[in-house]
Amino acid sequence: SQASVKMNVGVKIENKPKTDYALPTKIIKTISIGNEKYIGLSTKPPYGTYHLYKQAQGATTTQYVGSIKPQMIIGTTATDFYNRPTNIIDTDHDIWIFLAFGYSLSSKSATDIDLGYNHLAIFNASLNSYELISFEVATLVDASTNKYQLSRIKRGLRGSASAMGNPISTGAEIVIVDNALVPIIAGDIYSVS
Repeated sequence: SQASVKMNVGVKIENKPKTDYALPTKIIKTISIGNEKYIGLSTKPPYGTYHLYKQAQGATTTQYVGSIKPQMIIGTTATDFYNRPTNIIDTDHDIWIFLAFGYSLSSKSATDIDLGYNHLAIFNASLNSYELISFEVATLVDASTNKYQLSRIKRGLRGSASAMGNPISTGAEIVIVDNALVPIIAGDIYSVS
């Protein structure tokens, strides 16, 4: 089966936060961070193989883009998340999140963070946009709910500071930004099968 997502230049895709931390059969999401656009797929195991196709704006044919990993990590914030300074490591304020069951996080070094590990997009529903943060320390605080405390946070990465909320409310959607997300072109139509 195919599911399509259409993106238009200058239009942000509305993504509503999940309150159920168990995954449905398949979730396809598009996210925008600054000027960058991504598509991701999350499924329940067994994962299987999925393929990404696109139809360029104004085109009549579909083009194969490549395979897409069905392992996008999603969840929600477990606490409100207030404005903080950008481009510094905040050692005084943490965020707590719930991840979908079956996924886990681990702590990474500052060098790993600079290489792109432990980046998280938080959806600000009032602005209809994502803020990108990084975190060095991930601590599982409640295995029964898959709740994590994230520490040593950097805010507003890749031009996303304007998406900060004051606060971003509890229950806001989160997406781990890793190689499960595929860069896409705004305006093209994408499908996953």
